[in-house]
Amino acid sequence: MKEQLHLSEGELGLVLFAFPVGLLLTLPFTSMLLQKYSSKSIMFGGALAFNGVLCLPGTAAYIWQLVMVLLAFGITRNLLNLSMNAQAVETQHRYNRSIMNSFHGVWSLAGFAGASIGYLMVSKDVAVSYHLIGVSLLLFILTIIFIPLTNSVPPRKEERRSFFKLPEPALLNFSLICFASMACENTMYDWGSIYFRQEMHTSKGLATLAFVVYMIAMTTGRFLGDWMTNKLGILPLLTLSGTLIVTGFSIVLLTHMPYPGIAGYILIGLGVSCVVPLVFSMAGKTAGANTGAALASISTIGYVGFLFIPPFVGLVAEATSLRWSFGCIAMMGALIIWLTRIMQKTAETA
Repeated sequence: MKEQLHLSEGELGLVLFAFPVGLLLTLPFTSMLLQKYSSKSIMFGGALAFNGVLCLPGTAAYIWQLVMVLLAFGITRNLLNLSMNAQAVETQHRYNRSIMNSFHGVWSLAGFAGASIGYLMVSKDVAVSYHLIGVSLLLFILTIIFIPLTNSVPPRKEERRSFFKLPEPALLNFSLICFASMACENTMYDWGSIYFRQEMHTSKGLATLAFVVYMIAMTTGRFLGDWMTNKLGILPLLTLSGTLIVTGFSIVLLTHMPYPGIAGYILIGLGVSCVVPLVFSMAGKTAGANTGAALASISTIGYVGFLFIPPFVGLVAEATSLRWSFGCIAMMGALIIWLTRIMQKTAETA
């Protein structure tokens, strides 16, 4: 879409702001709906609306049209995402063991599937509009098939009230680590392929392949996360994650060759894979903290990194270069390491 509409980095960054604007404008509305109706009903409506909007980006002929489509993406994604999280909580209540990491892993598998389909469409020179219409129709069918199997439970008003609370001081480190990880993660989603095309001067196919490899690494890391946690512990694994992020970005920044760059993407994918589940796990075990309120407040700060940092990358790239933008994002890995060491020192002195 960047090439189709001849957008600069700064213009793309500004266009991407439409997505979080649409999401944030409808947060109170979605919260109100979830207090009145079951998450199953909201999820069904959100899925249908989201899949419908998915047909539209490839048809945008002007920047303002793409802005309106992304605004609609934010609105419909908000309906789908919040209701899906409510469904995940209800499903977790049915198990005596944790299954939340599996949800993260399956979400990554879906991202990998999307990237793989994208790679196939690019390699076959399929138009963006046909690609997205085909995926949208497939998702409509899957929604209709699987919605009857989801949880039908009445809304729980008391669980929605704390969703947007800012974190307490004791949870601030968790929130900032979540922010840093999600900033890296979504930067790779929005700019990973573009970076390869522009800074590595590769073909579209190789740029898409680099993103696919990143998704494979992140998915693999998430499915190995529980085993690694048992081996190393949460804080050492967080430190390792931050180190992998910094190392991966450093390789990407220092090389102009695609295959070392792909190796850097692998390290970044492994680095971001387990950070958010680990943070949620630690926050849930914090003495005196209400688990639901703690996770909700941390997610609020993490969302800021997930939604607003990628447009910031575009603005920095417009003023300098995309390579400099990625250098700024590399500092997020260093922030994870620093905050984790603070928590380690606090744990040792407690």
